Amino acid sequence: MLDMTTKTAARLLGSEAGEDRPVERISTDSRDVDEKTLYIPLKGERFDGHDFIPEVLRKGAAGVLSERPLNDPDPRIIRVKSTLEALGILARERRKEIAPLTVGLTGSVGKTTTKDMTALVLGTKYRTHKTAGNFNNEIGLPKTLLALEKEHEAAVIEMGMSHRGEISRLTHIALPDIALVTNIGSAHIEYLGSREGIRDAKLEIAEGLKSGGTLLLNGDEPLLIERIPSLRERGFRVLTFGLSGDCDYRAETIAEEEESVSFTLKGVSFRIPLAGRHNVYNALAAAAAGDAAGVPLSSAAEALRGFSPASAMRQSVKKVGGYTLFIDCYNAGPESMHASFQVAKTMKVPGKKIAVLGTMRELGENAPGYHRAAGEEASEIFDRVITLGEGSHWYKEGAPEAKEAPSVEEIAPMLLEIAEPGDLILFKGSRLNYLEKSADAFEKALEDRA
Repeated sequence: MLDMTTKTAARLLGSEAGEDRPVERISTDSRDVDEKTLYIPLKGERFDGHDFIPEVLRKGAAGVLSERPLNDPDPRIIRVKSTLEALGILARERRKEIAPLTVGLTGSVGKTTTKDMTALVLGTKYRTHKTAGNFNNEIGLPKTLLALEKEHEAAVIEMGMSHRGEISRLTHIALPDIALVTNIGSAHIEYLGSREGIRDAKLEIAEGLKSGGTLLLNGDEPLLIERIPSLRERGFRVLTFGLSGDCDYRAETIAEEEESVSFTLKGVSFRIPLAGRHNVYNALAAAAAGDAAGVPLSSAAEALRGFSPASAMRQSVKKVGGYTLFIDCYNAGPESMHASFQVAKTMKVPGKKIAVLGTMRELGENAPGYHRAAGEEASEIFDRVITLGEGSHWYKEGAPEAKEAPSVEEIAPMLLEIAEPGDLILFKGSRLNYLEKSADAFEKALEDRA
């Protein structure tokens, strides 16, 4: 619950309020207001929250921000230059008021898993708040900070981006004490031009980090390593995690199993109940962040033994009617596609391995090559490949035997024809492919058939 007034909010925003009313909460949803709510209207592609200001005032809201000139003389209306910027300013003030130890993180792959792991680790010592779901943009991140309560001692804040400057704005709102970059992949290369451009955009996270703050980087990524000297010159404490010998947090004796991966870190044994070597990096990053925050590695290891993904669409394995469904369709890029393939490769099943692949997004002119390479890798691991979307013909260049599904609705019928009990089926694609619908439809068809 917030503890401010409309005049306090106006002062922070460089404006004036005609009335001074108590504010306990901030809402960007016109349907969710009461007499203690400050309403912040935002502009979307298909709507403008300013259109609902009259309705919100009739509901008795304590105050309303507006970047539009309005004829309404209601003293509860506070004029601002940008309501989105105002949301960020108020969120930053809330972060300063509560003053939790804040870990900010970004990266091309593994952000949300690392965020959840880090919150689990910090939770062994601190009352910890974290980004809900993937609320990691210029609207979601401020909402996360505004949800901070006085009892929170730590916060783990995820930052996402598609273009240059976005992480810069987010980190200046979150003001992390510890900043973390999981890796540099190829996602958003359409907008950033190169992996170097992606690297530079991710490293904007350091702009909000206080001098002397800790910056944790993937030590196996040369593009990050080459920036360490200049980052240290700026006064940051830079530490690395990874598998190479020079890393400050180095995983050793890695053992991969069908549903878990284990390793040792500085003599402490870790076991993560998720398959895949990529999860070693996620766990290393979380343990390193915890160590920087004063959490013993032994406590981190114990906490991570109980980790489970927050979303059923992230590396979820289900046994249904003798079939193994590997559902990892929350998002997809070249790196995460490879990671899913490698996990599927290690999984032992008595039958065939089938991949259902959706199109990878935001790859620009590099899209054909990335899809072709993924098709080639898939053809080596899977017995059958089904593709969906505009990337299908590129996948087929690497996997000539792949079959294209006309729509997401047609995937389940195709699977019913080729799959048999004992088979493994991977569902992997970008969020807009909605491959979880095909997984649900296939599961329902099996139940109906039974």
